[in-house]
Amino acid sequence: MLFLSCCSASPFSPALLHLRVPHLVKAPQSPVTLDHVRLILAPACLGRDEGGGEIWTEATPIEGAAAYAGSGIHPIVILHPPGEHSSWDDRINDEWRPLNLENAQLVACVGPIKKEAIELCEFLSGSGITRYRFRIAVRLIGASTGSTLAYQTFYGAPPRACKVSEPMNLGELTGPEVGYLQVAGWLEGIVKEKP
Repeated sequence: MLFLSCCSASPFSPALLHLRVPHLVKAPQSPVTLDHVRLILAPACLGRDEGGGEIWTEATPIEGAAAYAGSGIHPIVILHPPGEHSSWDDRINDEWRPLNLENAQLVACVGPIKKEAIELCEFLSGSGITRYRFRIAVRLIGASTGSTLAYQTFYGAPPRACKVSEPMNLGELTGPEVGYLQVAGWLEGIVKEKP
């Protein structure tokens, strides 16, 4: 807005020019939420499944993410390929969470749960029971580079052993799924170590 004001006490007085410039007020930016950071980091888990759900061959470097460097805590998010939210991310220690993209260093990509046969119990009746355990692969990626820093396959506990006599309609025994705490123990060593 521009105001001109001419005031002169005599014909020889210079005109006074008054400028009124409004203050520039930055609109408050919406706070960056953890969901925003997860969404931005999602392409780091976009790699292809090469069969078996355990090997991803591509990861996208995330521009603006921090390098995995220095000592102290290396902030991390946990996602499922192709970059979907993992309920395990809700369970990580608060000090491990990135406050924003600029301090996010790591992305843990948790593969699909796989059920693998570990034994076939055969009975005289000709029926059998297959014992299964679960496994899950986790790939740890440097957010800024898209490079794989670590890879680990975790196994759930095996199911109980087959008994001498089992119900005829029982076709399988399964152990518990891989738990968050199994993976968190492994991640802790990386999140807190010096690269």
